[in-house]
Amino acid sequence: MVTQNDLQTDGNGATLPAGTWYTPGDENAAVISAATDDAHGTGVLEFTQDAELGTSLYQASDLTLAELAAEGTIQYEFTASNDNAASSNTPALQIRVLGAATGSEDGFATIVWSPPAAEGEWVTAKAEATDDSFWVTRDILDGNGDVVLERGATATLDQIAESNPDATILGVGVQQTKGNDSTDVKVDNFTIGCQVTDFEVTAPGPFGSLAGLFGSVGSSEQ
Repeated sequence: MVTQNDLQTDGNGATLPAGTWYTPGDENAAVISAATDDAHGTGVLEFTQDAELGTSLYQASDLTLAELAAEGTIQYEFTASNDNAASSNTPALQIRVLGAATGSEDGFATIVWSPPAAEGEWVTAKAEATDDSFWVTRDILDGNGDVVLERGATATLDQIAESNPDATILGVGVQQTKGNDSTDVKVDNFTIGCQVTDFEVTAPGPFGSLAGLFGSVGSSEQ
């Protein structure tokens, strides 16, 4: 379970402990807001529209890209209204990496996967490593400097990992891209392998239900 107090803003996935949820300084922070249905507990992760910056939340990781691909399905529940938007304007899975074979010094790149439109209903996005609709924000080069995967060209996550053996994960999460005019965008139960992150407004106390029955510790009636 993760609450708003657990989230880091202006974060750097390269320096944060693995498992920390953060938003980088060049993007707007998604926030945990109250859930409006019983199926999602007390809270969900909410995204806002912005013409200039994306809105996001990522989980820092110490995995390599190959290890992440081997974890299997990455999935999350989401809802978004797309009445006035392209059907592709859904909250996208994004994997931020260093050490990709881009030809740049740091090898920074983002791997993107987008689920089908939700049409205002809660649905589950399931990104399989064998799904061939992942794409990368930079050209990927081979050892000779030749482009083996053009920027924006689709491939499986397994194929991208194979072409980037030195890539390590800065963060794995969800972004509503800048200019995405979908509304009421919310996410919950983000899952990598068997690890589920449930976003909640408040974390329950271990004895909260008993306090009302027995009163506060140390009190007594005379």
